[in-house]
Amino acid sequence: MAQEYMIFIMERVSDFDDFTPEQEQELGERHGRFVKYIEDAGGAVLDGGPLEKPSAGNRFIPQPDGSVLATDGPFAESKEVVLGYYKIRAESDEQARDFAEHCPTARYVDLHKLLPAGASVAN
Repeated sequence: MAQEYMIFIMERVSDFDDFTPEQEQELGERHGRFVKYIEDAGGAVLDGGPLEKPSAGNRFIPQPDGSVLATDGPFAESKEVVLGYYKIRAESDEQARDFAEHCPTARYVDLHKLLPAGASVAN
């Protein structure tokens, strides 16, 4: 039975500081080939895309008193950050791992199976 997974593309923001338009085009083409690879193998890309650099992001940290501390990026402690993602459907864990191994990245990707709503994460 098909399952859904998230692929998080982890990169260093600095890897893209000097990207040329040609490099951006090549990266886009690599991602296009990746989507085709998944589709040709019988999987599906349900969603995906790039994320803003951390300097444009926000962090919300619950405090013991019930308040929430909100901070703006950049977050200095983060060397590698999520700069893109894919939500995919695969027929098995093995197929999902194969898809993750083919995902374009300069650093690495994380693969996580999505649990049904209400499922326990404690197991």
